[in-house]
Amino acid sequence: MSSNQLIIRIQPDEGILLKFDMKEPGSGFNVKNVNMDFHYSDLTNIRVPSAYERLLYDVMIGDSTLFSRDDEVETAWKFIQPIQKAWTSNKNIKIYGYPAGTWGPSVSNDIIEGCGLTWRYPCKNLSDDGLYCEL
Repeated sequence: MSSNQLIIRIQPDEGILLKFDMKEPGSGFNVKNVNMDFHYSDLTNIRVPSAYERLLYDVMIGDSTLFSRDDEVETAWKFIQPIQKAWTSNKNIKIYGYPAGTWGPSVSNDIIEGCGLTWRYPCKNLSDDGLYCEL
């Protein structure tokens, strides 16, 4: 089974990880999963600003590329407000909470149960498949 993956990292550790299978050198056909791992911070010795630092700077110079305009926010609320209203008016609608830093309520597994699928756990150490993840 191939485990090829393309993972695009965002702030605070921007980069790209490509995982793919490669034949090990020598005779035989032993395949090993390898990584091509790029971190944006490795590209230069210049300090890379944090996400909020860059956002605030863009606000000050009037560049709205990285933040929402008022019409976008208003459109989003037109979508969200009926959901909030339904939750308020119909107490039979369940809302499932979960602790911060986790990947959602366990009931979310029911969405794909029986399909032979599972949610991808994106926090297995993206390079070495360890067991940690910083959120």
